[in-house]
Amino acid sequence: MHIDYEVSEQDFVQAQKLAIKNSSVRLVRWIPRALPLAGLAGLAFLVYVWLTQGFKITMIWGLLFSWWFISLPFVMRRGQKKAYANTKSFHGSLAIDADDNGVRIRANGIASQTDWSNFASFFEDDKSFAITQGNSIFHPVPKRFLSTEQVNELRECLKQNIGQRK
Repeated sequence: MHIDYEVSEQDFVQAQKLAIKNSSVRLVRWIPRALPLAGLAGLAFLVYVWLTQGFKITMIWGLLFSWWFISLPFVMRRGQKKAYANTKSFHGSLAIDADDNGVRIRANGIASQTDWSNFASFFEDDKSFAITQGNSIFHPVPKRFLSTEQVNELRECLKQNIGQRK
């Protein structure tokens, strides 16, 4: 199977969210959700203390931590965009060839051959595939460049050779 495609910043961020959402490491899945909620709870507590006991200079540390926890999703999104900008191999046209031996990916000045045994899992949503190698390396394949037949063929190839492990 051969697929030609491009990865935009939005495709990269979407596939990374998909990989994070399905990560086998529980902490990776919960940080983007739990810490902002903890920040809001801390902020509410500080407001309550301020209203009942008055302002104290030590509350500034609590405000800073609460603000940091609340802003974490925005900081993570900025980091994702920066990671895309720094990964020059995703800029421009890409090609992926998959067969029984593994996957060959050709990108901007890069060609790699990877055996199926090196892939940990793959995840899919309505916009993309995220093919993972371990917990921190993933390769996005946006569906907007694929025909229905290519989507089905890639899905079956990935299921057969990697499996959808969660």
